[in-house]
Amino acid sequence: MAAGKKFFTLRTLLTITISVILLWAAIYIGKYNAKIKLYTKTEATLFDSRPIKTHTYGYERVTGYTAYYKYEAGEKTYTLRDKRNKAPKTETKRMITYNPDNPREAFFVGLDPNWLLLLFGLAWTIISVFSFFEKPKPYLC
Repeated sequence: MAAGKKFFTLRTLLTITISVILLWAAIYIGKYNAKIKLYTKTEATLFDSRPIKTHTYGYERVTGYTAYYKYEAGEKTYTLRDKRNKAPKTETKRMITYNPDNPREAFFVGLDPNWLLLLFGLAWTIISVFSFFEKPKPYLC
C-alpha cells in the first residue's frame, strides 16, 4: 500500500456499518415473519373511532384518529386499536393475525416489510458499488 493512502475511508466505514445493520434487520424481520405465519388470521370489525390530536401543517389542519376494532378468538371478543390520520369509514373490516396461545397479541395484516428492506438494500448496494469505483476528487484549499 502506498504511503499516505488510507485503507478505510469514512465512506467505506459508513457502507460497512449500514450493510451490517441491513443484514441484522433482514434476519430479525425474517424470524419475526416466520413466527407471524404460525398465527391465526381473522377479520376485525371497526366499532369505535375517536379523534386524538389536531396538527397544523402549513395552512392545513389534520386530525388524528384512534380506530378501535373487535375480533373473536375462541369464545372471547378482543379489541385492537389503530392510529391513523383519516377517520375510518363505518363498518370497516380489516384482516388481522393473532397468536392462538395469547389472543391479545394481534397485528393488522399489511404490506410485508421484507420488500421494503430488499429494495433499500439493493439500492444501497448499487450506490455503494458505484461510489467505490469513483475516483476521489482532490480537496481544494
